[in-house]
Amino acid sequence: MTEKKKVSRRKFLIRGGLGTIGVLAVGTYVFRNPLRRVGLEMAETMVPPYSGTGTEANLWFEITKDNKVTLHSPKVEMGQGTFTSFAQMVADELDVSLEQVQVVGAATETGIVDGMSTGGSLSVASLWMPLREMAATVREMMKVEAAKQMGVDAASLNTSNGMVEGAGKRYPPIAPHLAFDEVASDL
Repeated sequence: MTEKKKVSRRKFLIRGGLGTIGVLAVGTYVFRNPLRRVGLEMAETMVPPYSGTGTEANLWFEITKDNKVTLHSPKVEMGQGTFTSFAQMVADELDVSLEQVQVVGAATETGIVDGMSTGGSLSVASLWMPLREMAATVREMMKVEAAKQMGVDAASLNTSNGMVEGAGKRYPPIAPHLAFDEVASDL
């Protein structure tokens, strides 16, 4: 007769625990890249669309007399560099230096309502397209106004450092305070 080996409860738990840890470690290592890809694909498709109505300004620019640009943002800076990112996007589209752009949180008295708030680290992802389009629109409006003042075709003008240049002339910003709601009404 063969005698059965007895396994103590303690040995069973230790061996079972080690086996489970081993399976989890190997599984995590083997499947980490496919899991990451699935997670990233899900995250990319979950970026919420811009929640503005298009008829009410909930973010806007001011261009000051000293050729500075102030962006009033419905999002707040919470340490992720949101305002720096917004400033970089605006500077790029307006052809101004980063030093010329200041981003401030919009005052609550303006009635700005942002359904997504600032949560989820999605401020840049949700606003990068509307913000770039808005800045590009303001740049083109500056060129159109400069063309009227200079008596030349707007297509012949270029922008550089916040100035419109062409036909041997330079033109300053179009208005001391240009708010996006004014831009939208002109479109």
